[in-house]
Amino acid sequence: MRDTVREIASGTEFDRALQQTILDRIIDALGRWLRELFDLLPVLGIGNKVIVALAIGVVVLIVARIVLRSRAQREFWAGDRLETRAGRRLDPWLEAERLAGSGSYLEAAHALCAALITASARRGEVTLHPSKTTGDYARELRRRGAPSERDFHRFRSRYDRVVYDAQRCSADEYASLLADARPLLSRERAA
Repeated sequence: MRDTVREIASGTEFDRALQQTILDRIIDALGRWLRELFDLLPVLGIGNKVIVALAIGVVVLIVARIVLRSRAQREFWAGDRLETRAGRRLDPWLEAERLAGSGSYLEAAHALCAALITASARRGEVTLHPSKTTGDYARELRRRGAPSERDFHRFRSRYDRVVYDAQRCSADEYASLLADARPLLSRERAA
């Protein structure tokens, strides 16, 4: 019995050094799939090499698209995006002022919130991410013991009521939001 177990366990299928990793298995499966695909194609001489080159090119383009989109989202949330018409950087604070000046107070409130979050990120108090909510940022400020946590909480309470509950913002409400935001923005200007 022991000899049988020893004989089975000493086989190559139990040798961990020879076992494939998951990545090796995926690469092998892709290789087999490509070979099967090439077997279906008529023999064209260098045609197979061209197809492989095109396939690699497509994969590189897909990866580049993913990387560039990720970078664009980070820049968008950091306030480092380009204004499409003029080719210059948009500052969320200036955008909030512009929108409020044109009477678009709800959009101005969103831009004001983006300006505060961007300012907090520049101070190293939060990490920007497009899926985070104001509540996520408030918890992050509290967790890090940020000096702006109390002021942001005051702003956030009013902002959430205006933007998410009422879903409209009047000139007076925007003025109140702006008053709540000023301590945070002055902290940014001083830093």
